[in-house]
Amino acid sequence: MTCPLVVVACNRDIPLLELQAQSIYKYLTPGTNIYIIVNELDTDRWYNEFAKFQHLYSKHKLTVIPASNFDILDSPKASTKYRKWAGWDTQQVLKLAIATVIEDENYLVVDCQNFLVSEFNPIDYVINGKSFYRISNMTMPKDTWQDYTSELGLSIDYPEMCMSICTPIFLNKSLVESLINRQGSLLGFSFWFNKVAKLKSEFMLYLLWAEENGGIDKHHFLINELQDWASPYLRDSRTFKKDFSSYLENLGKHKPHKWTSINFRAWGDLSDSQYNQLVVKLQQFGLNPNFESFRAQYQLTLSSI
Repeated sequence: MTCPLVVVACNRDIPLLELQAQSIYKYLTPGTNIYIIVNELDTDRWYNEFAKFQHLYSKHKLTVIPASNFDILDSPKASTKYRKWAGWDTQQVLKLAIATVIEDENYLVVDCQNFLVSEFNPIDYVINGKSFYRISNMTMPKDTWQDYTSELGLSIDYPEMCMSICTPIFLNKSLVESLINRQGSLLGFSFWFNKVAKLKSEFMLYLLWAEENGGIDKHHFLINELQDWASPYLRDSRTFKKDFSSYLENLGKHKPHKWTSINFRAWGDLSDSQYNQLVVKLQQFGLNPNFESFRAQYQLTLSSI
């Protein structure tokens, strides 16, 4: 029994993926299956950049798949007769579409912004065929939940507390495939997903479908807060200075802590002093962030708005 790791990547997130790759080389159990889906129409630039750190996956079984391999709506980033099919929307479909490719019953979805700070074996989080889930406040609006329930003809109340719908997140292959097949095909599902809700969430939809099909605990085990292996997070926010100090102080303190996350806007919003502090902190975990060019371009973009 194995449990693969899945990540959807694009050109913008190359520095984040490189940091994640460093952490995978150092901390992920050797031999783990890793699927990287390239969410770009023109993949040449991505492959050229990826080649610079592809060796960091040498301990693992790596499969790189272009998004064009999946039979989904004119994607990625193509205009359709419905509306703009954004890269972020496509990314969400691809995290589900991979269930049609992998053979294992459970898989772990991570974003490029997630990286390891401690030894991690995903199979440790699968018991009797069921993978773990974490609990948190629902982070998506009620309107999206109602859009999904209405379109699927379901009567399930909006949950205030529920399965965390943030990465890293374990998904059940059979459950995802049944969700896709309800629309007849992967292509049909991608059309449906594109138009059914203005603000989309593949993981909210997954949670709803799990509740309809016996409840989340039929497919996953709940892990308690003291065993949480996927925090802290650093995000762009109005309280960024305070959040940064807290992140720096708490990173790695919690013993079960394996994964952490810094989103791309947070990397761009760091002051030079904060960036240098963070680099020093991550070097303690054997990681060497390489965000200088990314940060310069981010600031240039902000100044032009």
